[in-house]
Amino acid sequence: VIANTHLDHSNDTVRSAQIKVLLKELGDLIAEYPLFLTGDFNTQPSSTVYDAVAVKLADASKTAAENKSTINHTFDNYGTKNPGITIDYCFYNNKKIAAFWFTIANEQFGGYVSDHYAIVGEFLLK
Repeated sequence: VIANTHLDHSNDTVRSAQIKVLLKELGDLIAEYPLFLTGDFNTQPSSTVYDAVAVKLADASKTAAENKSTINHTFDNYGTKNPGITIDYCFYNNKKIAAFWFTIANEQFGGYVSDHYAIVGEFLLK
């Protein structure tokens, strides 16, 4: 199962409500299937929204066997936020999936392709 989200950018209360609904909807799927939850969570790792997800799913940036990232942020607003912040994640069910490596792809290809960097990894379904 692959689920992708984009939580509200301006309000912690709304983000908390959104993640509560999302995790409730994914509840049985998390228990039964290999599952990835990715996206722009618009919240940093120190937040209660992050904690609510991390209780149920592993964060690939922290648990992959190898982190190949040369930067530690996913959002820099086209280079105007330096250093940037981390608000994008790849969570997964580590009872059903193994994470080999993880990286934040910050190649610019002649210019910024987005205000966020892509998250890339290699995983094995158990």
